[in-house]
Amino acid sequence: TTLSWGDRVFKYAQMDGAVTAGLCLQQPAHVANHTQMATTDAYAITTTDETVISVETVGTDITANQYREGYLYVNDGTGQGQSWKVKSNPAHTHSSDPSIEITVFGKVSTALVASATSQVALMANPYKDVVVAPVAETGAVVGVTNIDMTDDYYGWIQIKGPKAVLAASTLVLGHNAVRNDTTTAGAVMADNGDDLVQEIGTVMAGVVVDSEYCMIDLNL
Repeated sequence: TTLSWGDRVFKYAQMDGAVTAGLCLQQPAHVANHTQMATTDAYAITTTDETVISVETVGTDITANQYREGYLYVNDGTGQGQSWKVKSNPAHTHSSDPSIEITVFGKVSTALVASATSQVALMANPYKDVVVAPVAETGAVVGVTNIDMTDDYYGWIQIKGPKAVLAASTLVLGHNAVRNDTTTAGAVMADNGDDLVQEIGTVMAGVVVDSEYCMIDLNL
């Protein structure tokens, strides 16, 4: 759920672990064995608002509705580029049956071919089980905490507009702030020119030194 309030925008999220205010949050890490999966059947173009697609996982179990409100997408092969919001999935024990049926919202617009000809992947809801953004990133930053939040707590995290965020280096007014990938989990640092580091927003206050909080115009 998205909330626009004045000059700020928020997303409703669930925490995976306790977290304090003003820290960057990352989406849950992808499960490697739930990518580049084969479809077990061929799927013609559909006209329904829901579709059930059977895929074959690679040695990892799935809990009931683990991917609800996440995404199923065709990462390669025939039909690549399509993506669907996941409505539901059953519990899946790979050792008993390697295939699982994923119910998605929407239509198949380009037919899918069975086996590895159409490769698909699953991505969890990026706002469920979010974590303090680790220095060694395993996903994208999806927001910043406004208040202290406990494990499994649901609440609003900010994605756009002015927000106090922990700084891990000296920041300068008007310069870009990026995810800290060197020293401090959940913090931002001055843009070092590395295009591989995610940009968080623009510095809105004066010079702020390491371990203090700075106003950032978030743009996530």
